[in-house]
Amino acid sequence: MNIDNISTLLDVVQSEAVLKVGQRVEINDFMAPQNEEDEESDIKTYSSRIEDIREGKMYLAMPLDDKLRPIIPPAGKMIEGRVFNNKIGYSFRAVYEQIKNIPLPTWVVQIPPTMIKCQERRFVRVTINLPIRVNISNPDGSIGKVYRTHTIDISGNGLAFLVSENIPVRTKLIIETDLIPSVGIISTFAVVRRCIVQKNKLNYLVGVEFVDFSRQTQNKLIRYLFTKQRQLLNKGIMVK
Repeated sequence: MNIDNISTLLDVVQSEAVLKVGQRVEINDFMAPQNEEDEESDIKTYSSRIEDIREGKMYLAMPLDDKLRPIIPPAGKMIEGRVFNNKIGYSFRAVYEQIKNIPLPTWVVQIPPTMIKCQERRFVRVTINLPIRVNISNPDGSIGKVYRTHTIDISGNGLAFLVSENIPVRTKLIIETDLIPSVGIISTFAVVRRCIVQKNKLNYLVGVEFVDFSRQTQNKLIRYLFTKQRQLLNKGIMVK
């Protein structure tokens, strides 16, 4: 199966159910290029807040950079950020329109129809059918039984798969994936955190956590998963 043929488990909400005047907003830096090879790279953000909401627009306090200079995007620029409601973040993509004084300068931004409730980056989980090889590690360090199977889902912290036999919790494994676009082949140690027999009594759902996972590879995998989220936002996500 093509790795791009996936559906993601997203907690999607209607924007109107989240947005309120006075909420804190973080705007992602849309000017700085992102270094895909820098394992410590993080997206720079600018602070703002919602000053007003009306007629399908939200009015955001003018963001300032670290030298207190106003940040002004070009009209029609797609911006990304998060709005916070009761300490919970909701990510969004929206079109910036213009600056307007009400009376202080504010950004006028189109309200997107939906937002995504944020998870911790490494725990964002995507359902995907990806061929993998699971190598059981024996207590003496040798390689035991080998399973060839497919993932049920994957995150920056682990994955889940189906097998026909019980694999005890705390069993140590070596996980190897096929090539993942922009990530490469993942080969890492893992430990079994759960093993649940399925209703058909024929298969077991095994959830594993990566161990000593390369930070650089983890960041690439996380970026890949978030790219898939942004693509769904671009297409317009229907709320279930």
